Amino acid sequence: MIRLDGCRPTSLASYMKGMGVFRVTAEQKDSGVRAFWERDRLVLETNYSRDELVDFLLSKYEPSPVISPWSYGTYVKRVDLDEPIKGLPRMGRYVAAVKSTERVLQAFRESEGLDGEVTKEDISGEAKARFLRLCRNMWPDSAVEWLDAAAVLMPGKPSFHPMFGTGGNDGHFDMSINFITRLRMVFADKPSASGRWLDTALFGGDAELAKLRTPGHDPRGSGRPNSGSGYTGRDVSNPWEYILMLEGMLMFGGGISRRTGRRAGRSTFPFVVASTKAGYATAADEKDHGEIWLPLWGRPASYGETRLVLREGRASYGNKRVRTGADFALAASRLGVERGLEGFRRFGVLERKGKAYLSVDMGQVSVGDVPQAGLVSDIWTWYEQILSFTRGGKAPQSLKMAVRELEGRVINLCGNPGPRAVQSLLVGLGRLERMVSTRTWPDGSGVVPFPGWLSADWLDAANDGTAEFRLAAAAASIHGTGGVGYVRENLEEVRWEGGCWVAAPGSGSCVWREGAPLADNLGRICIRRTIKGTAAELDAPPLGGWLPAPLGDVEAFLAGVLDESKIADLLLPLSMMRVGDTEDDAGMGTQIPVPAAYALMKAVYDTPGVSPGVAPLKLLEAGRPADALGMAWSRARASGMLDGLAIPNGPPASVAERLLGSIVFPVGRGRKALLEAAMLREPARVVE
Repeated sequence: MIRLDGCRPTSLASYMKGMGVFRVTAEQKDSGVRAFWERDRLVLETNYSRDELVDFLLSKYEPSPVISPWSYGTYVKRVDLDEPIKGLPRMGRYVAAVKSTERVLQAFRESEGLDGEVTKEDISGEAKARFLRLCRNMWPDSAVEWLDAAAVLMPGKPSFHPMFGTGGNDGHFDMSINFITRLRMVFADKPSASGRWLDTALFGGDAELAKLRTPGHDPRGSGRPNSGSGYTGRDVSNPWEYILMLEGMLMFGGGISRRTGRRAGRSTFPFVVASTKAGYATAADEKDHGEIWLPLWGRPASYGETRLVLREGRASYGNKRVRTGADFALAASRLGVERGLEGFRRFGVLERKGKAYLSVDMGQVSVGDVPQAGLVSDIWTWYEQILSFTRGGKAPQSLKMAVRELEGRVINLCGNPGPRAVQSLLVGLGRLERMVSTRTWPDGSGVVPFPGWLSADWLDAANDGTAEFRLAAAAASIHGTGGVGYVRENLEEVRWEGGCWVAAPGSGSCVWREGAPLADNLGRICIRRTIKGTAAELDAPPLGGWLPAPLGDVEAFLAGVLDESKIADLLLPLSMMRVGDTEDDAGMGTQIPVPAAYALMKAVYDTPGVSPGVAPLKLLEAGRPADALGMAWSRARASGMLDGLAIPNGPPASVAERLLGSIVFPVGRGRKALLEAAMLREPARVVE
């Protein structure tokens, strides 16, 4: 076993360096070598010792041909750079590729009808694609591997792997030039330092670095701000780091994926998906080029097995292949990834000014069965329709941000499952839903309110045992009756029509005001539903719910000691969930005394045939709790509910809205405990 402490998955460059060691060892030294990741280090299982591995790399390793003749100016410059080392036996494959390239250039001149030397301008536009095809047809296999990793030859314009910039150019950083520069340094210019550099690259530790520019995949020595001890760093690097990194990157060649029934295909690179911008932020002048999910495995695997996994690059969610980072997280969490992988290191690739590419570590996602991830299937078709629209030019930035936020919460759930993560996903869902339902979208855009119901499984998965969650779930469970709709209609501009939820712009049922205090919004819901119930000649306001709220939680709401923003955030997404058709008091908390004023108001509005109508509620809204209680007391007494009870003392006018809002929470059979609770707080006896 050789433990490579210098090869870790914490940066794209370091991960690829480990793959490079694995690759060249398997192809040139020990075909039976096996590799695996242990405690964030790559471990090689081989018959050779650590010293033998180092000696092989220093004296016998044959570099892969990495040349970019399509960047003609730099290619000519590279030929001059390799002069001191091209005669070394280890450079045989490299020299063969250079000679083959001369034949490619001659064939290109003839096919394009060019006179004299080929110029940079000659290999551009559509001509570049033709030149790349000539390279692929005429190069030896060892050089084709580099071409396949850097680009996929699509019909028309080639497609480039995000790790390789624009076909081997990272801004002004030409990968082939820098590769040969470092080979020359370790093989000819500074062979005495080569051993120290290699030992540090493989096993960690310190070594004096060379003045070399590094790519954005390894920002440690790039001269960027904060990469050194001053305001700016120095361009310094270990040449072996880059050599081995590039050797590892060659394992990630692309291809063309075709769907059944389609002649044209799309370029695919192993474990590269469209960006889900969760885990990092981009500046205004940065473009993203997708995400790379690098596989991690904990059991020894052969080089052939590893190459097979990388060439397939296959992950699935449901019955489809993944396309985005959120898709990939779901696939990983539901065991949709094959070949025994344990996790993935996720990197985003950004493009900055000057077309310089930078990889950003976005954390690790483990492979395992996360049951909560299955909940996402309820919303995925709807979400993907909106996602498709946001990729066009007509989608507003606010909608794109809401989709991005939801994607991030999906990835968080897959990596850190639990009630908090499920609640976070619900909050993101609610924010996207509210944005979708508050404006009119183009026909055919696919941007519509969530049309169905979330499964009841969300309730158990999101339940964190807090009063805030129980109250949100109770209020969200208020169902429709007698022509009065579900509470969701009071929270957003939608209506239930034709067996699904549809947009209802300007709906008078929606009384929710974004940013208003929770008590105010609940009060408006209470008044609206009472008015609707009166118009429908119901014998009680339509405030019944499938999930009763514990009276102790209502007491806490009345006392103002809860996180009301949490209740507000959860209310809409939980209203999109249908729990059942029967009330159930089980598991919803312990009953404790509540204020007599609340007990009276809730009891009369919860008792069929007793409701005093909307007038007391309007008095509470106006800050006149004493008058409201007087009307409720008179109605209760006239209905035979009370016998000699004095009117309870009203709360201060400042909390009248909170008392009004508390009436919304359904209490189920807990209504009978309300008067008993009042007896504990008031001297008068209240009887039903």
